[in-house]
Amino acid sequence: MDSTRSLRLRLWRARFFSNGSRPRLASRRGGVTIVFAFSVLPLLLMSAGVMEYTAAVKAKSALKNAADSAAIFALNDASQRIKANYSDWQSHGSGVAGNTFFSNLRSSGNVSIDAPSVVITRADNQLTATVTYSATYRASVLKLVGLNSMSIGGTVQSTIQMPLFTDVHIVIDNSGSMGIGATAADQQTMVNAVGCAFACHQNNIYGQTDNMPAIRATGAQLRLDVVKSAVKTALGVVKVSPGAAQVRIAVYTLSNTLTRTYAPSSNIDGAIAAIDAIDISNAVNQGGTNITQSLQNLSALLPTTGNGYTAGSPRGMVMLATDAVQNIWIAKYSSGPGSLFMIDRDPNFQTYAPAQDFPDQLADVTLEGMDPSQCTPIKNKGYTLMTLDMPYVTPPTGVDPGKKEMFDFINGSLLTAIPTNMASCASTTGNAFVANSPREINDAISRMFENVGALPLRLAR
Repeated sequence: MDSTRSLRLRLWRARFFSNGSRPRLASRRGGVTIVFAFSVLPLLLMSAGVMEYTAAVKAKSALKNAADSAAIFALNDASQRIKANYSDWQSHGSGVAGNTFFSNLRSSGNVSIDAPSVVITRADNQLTATVTYSATYRASVLKLVGLNSMSIGGTVQSTIQMPLFTDVHIVIDNSGSMGIGATAADQQTMVNAVGCAFACHQNNIYGQTDNMPAIRATGAQLRLDVVKSAVKTALGVVKVSPGAAQVRIAVYTLSNTLTRTYAPSSNIDGAIAAIDAIDISNAVNQGGTNITQSLQNLSALLPTTGNGYTAGSPRGMVMLATDAVQNIWIAKYSSGPGSLFMIDRDPNFQTYAPAQDFPDQLADVTLEGMDPSQCTPIKNKGYTLMTLDMPYVTPPTGVDPGKKEMFDFINGSLLTAIPTNMASCASTTGNAFVANSPREINDAISRMFENVGALPLRLAR
């Protein structure tokens, strides 16, 4: 039996390995190896190509970052040279940009980098640097598929607002009408205390008394106080703003004539102190409101403005805050402020329609609105003129009834004409502001200082 099994096993093995069976199996295994090799090769090439393309993309990103840095350094250098009054700010800034560009790149044998093109331009206080860059990435693996090189490049642009040298001339009406209570509540407080809604410094032969100390004791706020507070707040922001050193402030009061209380200076604290010292006028030959004469005085004082590029050529801005009602009164003291005086007619007063004479009042008073043509000489000197129209406030009904006819003329005729006149006085409609309440006045003055633009400045509201 065992011999029979052994024989069968030998016959089975013989049939299995006969006729080249072992060689055919080996052949199949070799074919798989060849197919696998041909399949892997494209995958390897593709992977290497992706890696090479990724390297090119990284090179492009590095170039862009270098160009960004170059643009920023170009602007910083150009702005500093402009401040120093160098005429080569463009070429020097471009040179700095080129050096910055290459210093921010690592050398690579695969990348050939061209010198960047740097263009620096200026529009008023805005500087713009445009950097155009290009390079060639030389391929290695991708050559096998016919791609020898790749061009990479682009353009970046950066802009900064450069602070300008700016002189700001602040003109505040401190005539008698600015002594009215700031709100209806303030006016009533004043009436209750002294019987008048206006605060004044006038002791005169007509029986008027300096009521300022009594009104101050009540804590009532005058319209002049609101203007002063708003301007001081704005100047406080200017003081801590970038570029504040390039801003000079001048302060003036406006009554029958213009009075400069603070010459142009970059000492903001000094300007704030000058604003704080302003009070309702009690000076000799003052007390009334002559905007025409005051603007003529201002025009004579102001030099022709510059472009703001250097300290010797500052831009000029004028801020005019007034109720814009002119009257012909003028106070003449017998021996100085506080003494007996008489009210006379201002010899420099010029009539501008609509105007009305009130012969029953002291000194035969004339009332009129402001003449916007008086602003033209100032604007012709290159100044940006901003106006704050604070509509004239008449006292509560029944207070000072002897002036009712005057108040009716103001309310019925002047208050309809003045807004147009004040807007015409301003350089643009965007530079003309109208405000009445303390909050409105504060907001308007804040926005006027935003227009200074030399800082750059934006006041919080």
